[in-house]
Amino acid sequence: MYQGALRLKFKKMHRMRLSVSKSKETRFFCPKFCDIAIQAVSTGKINNKHIETGRRYIRRRLKKGTVIKINMFPYHSFTKKPISARMGKGKGRVYGWLFPCVKGRILYEIRLTKLMALRTHYYLTLLKGLSKKMPVQLKTVRLIY
Repeated sequence: MYQGALRLKFKKMHRMRLSVSKSKETRFFCPKFCDIAIQAVSTGKINNKHIETGRRYIRRRLKKGTVIKINMFPYHSFTKKPISARMGKGKGRVYGWLFPCVKGRILYEIRLTKLMALRTHYYLTLLKGLSKKMPVQLKTVRLIY
């Protein structure tokens, strides 16, 4: 399945460099739509496979009736050359897609049902296992009413 940006003028992009210390999220830093959110604590590059793995992990742990909102889309391509290729002869083919994640970014938002909202602490601890599957450090954040 194709998981990347479709309508681009140029598919092959320059390598991205994320400044680790200075950059901080300014738009998606607090949950806006749902009860519980998962926030990035560090800066890094998230692959499209990581996004899908995180979505599956959340879906399996939580029960029916939960709504998951994913606030990231892999729009930056990266290329690789085959192992058998020698040096030179141009840039390699597009190998995958990345999402440049800045610290403070809300990655996933989860809306719980009314019965599940009573056991919020259980779900906050349950979602800590998601940080083992992602390339950036994560923490859980609650929406304050």
